Amino acid sequence: MNEIFNQIKDKYEELSLSLSDSNIISDSNKMKEIAKQRSAIEETYNLYIQYH
Repeated sequence: MNEIFNQIKDKYEELSLSLSDSNIISDSNKMKEIAKQRSAIEETYNLYIQYH
């Protein structure tokens, strides 16, 4: 179970970095897609960080 949370943490951090990439910022569709993916796991990520 802990491995799943680690994967979510890694994915969230990867998506967050992508949102600051100039190539992503210039592509509004890609930006929306990444923001949506990050938003989908944000609550789980925040709980993991809070209790880890």
